[in-house]
Amino acid sequence: MDKKKMKILKNTVKEVLEDHPQTRENDFLLIRYVLGRVKPKTLTMTFSRVMLYAKEMELPSFASITRARRVIYKQFPELCPKEIKQIRQIEQEEYKKWIKSEE
Repeated sequence: MDKKKMKILKNTVKEVLEDHPQTRENDFLLIRYVLGRVKPKTLTMTFSRVMLYAKEMELPSFASITRARRVIYKQFPELCPKEIKQIRQIEQEEYKKWIKSEE
């Protein structure tokens, strides 16, 4: 994704997080609202169709959307729910322990 598209996506994600606070705690809702803003017709399509035609419709990837959200959380910490910070910190520690146990 080029810088221009990433900037547009970042702005879209920020708007969604501001307009729909429930998306701050739910990746699936965030993705649904972002895709709906990027391509409104995705709101009337089945999930299967969205996935089949994602590339042709030039939809952002789920990973790009959640990555943009993480960048926004760093720039605008007031948008990041406190519980999410704690949960992510715990999950990160558990992941590190798991990685070490696999070595």
